[in-house]
Amino acid sequence: MKTVLLWRHAKSSWPLDGTSDEKRPLGKRGIRAASRVGKFLAQGDRLPPRILISPALRARETVEIAVRSGKWRVDAVTVPELYGAAPDDVLRLLREESDETQSVLLVGHKPTWSEPQVV
Repeated sequence: MKTVLLWRHAKSSWPLDGTSDEKRPLGKRGIRAASRVGKFLAQGDRLPPRILISPALRARETVEIAVRSGKWRVDAVTVPELYGAAPDDVLRLLREESDETQSVLLVGHKPTWSEPQVV
């Protein structure tokens, strides 16, 4: 059985210049939070060896900052299907992961992480 950690990207900004949702960057608060979580997950055995990331800029920045702050050595992969994914899509992605992958961190968005799902 896999251990799965779900991380909603850190707090993003809402530029008023018409920036598309997928290209919204992290805000100052999100940058600080991503750094803190990066250091926290680096302690002990909290960090999975594999990370699947939404292609949205704010999700990728969240992981980049966390990796730098926590000095992580992980296999991080951007997965286009995580942007706007339904819970069933996430479950399918997890089932497609190698049986050797015992632990994985998914970095994505609401409402996916908060949608009720019966497994």
